Amino acid sequence: IVGMTISGACIHSALLRKWRPDVVIVEEAAEVLESHIIAVLSPSVKQLVMIGDHQQLPPQVSEMVLKRRHRFDVSMMERLIRNGLPHCVLRRQSRMHPEISRHLGWMYPDLRDNEDAVAKRDPLEALGSRVFFWACEGTESQVSGSTSYVNEDEAERVVCLALYLVSQGTDPAHITVLAAYAQQMFLVRRKLRERLPGCLRQLGLRSDSEGPPVDVRMQGRAIDADLSVTVSPEVLQSSAISPLGVGPVPPGSYAVLEAPLGVRATPAALRRLRAGGTRTVEAKLRRQGALRQAPGGPVATGSPAGAGAEPQIEVQTIDKYQGDENDVVLVTCVRSNARHDLGHLAIRNRLCVALSRARCAAVFVGNAACLEQHRSGHWQKFIGALREEGRLGVAL
Repeated sequence: IVGMTISGACIHSALLRKWRPDVVIVEEAAEVLESHIIAVLSPSVKQLVMIGDHQQLPPQVSEMVLKRRHRFDVSMMERLIRNGLPHCVLRRQSRMHPEISRHLGWMYPDLRDNEDAVAKRDPLEALGSRVFFWACEGTESQVSGSTSYVNEDEAERVVCLALYLVSQGTDPAHITVLAAYAQQMFLVRRKLRERLPGCLRQLGLRSDSEGPPVDVRMQGRAIDADLSVTVSPEVLQSSAISPLGVGPVPPGSYAVLEAPLGVRATPAALRRLRAGGTRTVEAKLRRQGALRQAPGGPVATGSPAGAGAEPQIEVQTIDKYQGDENDVVLVTCVRSNARHDLGHLAIRNRLCVALSRARCAAVFVGNAACLEQHRSGHWQKFIGALREEGRLGVAL
């Protein structure tokens, strides 16, 4: 049995042909470009098994002409299903509490709960509802030189809510904030980085670095818009970052201390380096965001001192978080305008992904009127159901 990423399988397709597999199984097949699947189907293949959910987000296509004219964003799995190919459907879910999963009935009418599993999802005493829409009429703004949007009021609300949950005993690692746009994600990350340490200190905890600094060879494209560096398997595979010393660079979130080595990294220098794209520099990084026990203080449940190096409250875009889950998910919808223009939030798959990430509680922050009045209708169904249940309001 050989396991590979789809990119690795395409790169080594000649090797696969020599190996002559009989069966190919593709996980998350609804997210994979059809061309990638074709590339790994050697003449020896007798059976192709595709596992995925075509009602969630499709493959990512950066070239809009290919997407709009040739439907490159339609996976082989979705195309075959829509053309009547017989298929089996998952009918039981073991992630979401029933109060959350029932709001997906309009997309998955036959979905049932694995009661033995979801009954163990403990309620959060700090929240009155497992699903809530916090109405906010903050104005959106488009980032200069970008197609991305931010909403300062929504960012402030999700940050305050996340810090409140931490202060009420929720493990920060059990909270995820999802943003509809990348620039909103960077804004929320920056606010949490500034304010989470103070919140933790008040609780007898402190946010600290994990391990000694590491020296790397890094391309400017590895620097995020908030001037931090996220090391992931994909980044390492792309050669945007490689270690200078012995051993690998552990995945995680890093601050840039020096770039080049021996020269303190300033925001202006990092922005220039980031603009350089593939320009390479030797730099010193330090992991950030691990929880440590303060002298005499407790350790948050599930976060032993020195454990993990990821940011304690993960902040991601909805698209990037597909396939992941957490106990509490806070969603900032961002779009808020008189035209009721939702941009890519008009795609119902995106709402499906955002709502189905939470195990115990999900809170949406957004302009209910703007979302409801869009002609797509899926936000109207979701928000309308919450209104009927008394789970929509201007205050939690």
